[in-house]
Amino acid sequence: MWRLEEEYFMKLKIIAHNRLNPGGVFTYLVGLWIYSLAILGTSTLIIRLALDIKAIGKFTIIVYSCFLFVFLCLFIYLVICIFWEKILYRTQRFATFLMVLYTIVMSVEPLFLCHLFALDGEWGKQFNLWIIVSVTLALMQFLICFHLVRTGILKGSLKKEGVGLFEWNKDLKLLMQIMISSYLLLIIWLFFIIGLSTNIFGPMVFLALTFLFSIAVQEFIILVICRYRFSSFNVSYEEATKYRVKKKGDKKTWKQ
Repeated sequence: MWRLEEEYFMKLKIIAHNRLNPGGVFTYLVGLWIYSLAILGTSTLIIRLALDIKAIGKFTIIVYSCFLFVFLCLFIYLVICIFWEKILYRTQRFATFLMVLYTIVMSVEPLFLCHLFALDGEWGKQFNLWIIVSVTLALMQFLICFHLVRTGILKGSLKKEGVGLFEWNKDLKLLMQIMISSYLLLIIWLFFIIGLSTNIFGPMVFLALTFLFSIAVQEFIILVICRYRFSSFNVSYEEATKYRVKKKGDKKTWKQ
C-alpha cells in the first residue's frame, strides 16, 4: 500500500479537500481536546482528593502524566493555530498526525478514568483486569480493521470508481459480529463485577467509544500517509481563502 500511486486514493483526496481539510481537522481536534478536558479534569480531581497518594501507585501517576503532557502539547498547538491561521495550513500534515494520535489517546483515556474511580476497591480487583482485556480486544480489532482497509485499498476501494474505505463484505460483516459479541461479553462480565447500578453506565459508554474509535481512526491513518506522500492532498492557505470568499458570495446571492 505504501508504494501505490495517487490514483488509488482519489476518493480520499476529495475528503481531504472537504470534510477533512485543515479547518475540519482543527475543528475535530478542538472537539477531542474539550472531551479530554472533561476526562482529565475529573481525573485530576480524583487524584488530588485521594487521601493516600501511595494507594494510586507510580504507574498510574506516570500514565496520568503522559495524558496530561499530550493534552498540554495539543492545547499549545491549537492556540498557535487560532492566532496564526497560516500555521495550521503549513503544518497540516502534523495536524493530521495529531488527529490520529489523539484519537488513539482518547480511546483509552476514559477507561483510565474508570480505573481511578475503582481505586477505592468497591468495584473489585477484577475491574482492572476488565480494562486490560477491553484495551487488548480493541487493539486486536483495530489491527484486523486496518488489514481489511489495506486489502480493500489494494483492490481499488478508494479509486474514483471504488466503493469507499469500507466495503460491506463477509470479512467486514464478520468483524462487526466479533466487535458486537466482544462488547456484549465484556458488558456481561462488567455486570458481574459492578452489579446492577448507575456506575455501570460510564464504563459501558466508554467501552463503546473505544471500539468505535478503532474504526474511525482508520480513515485518518490513510489520510496521514497520503498527505505526506502526495502534495495534492494538502490544501494551501490561498485555496482555503478563495473557497471561503466564494462560499460567502454564494450565500449573499442565495439571500438576494
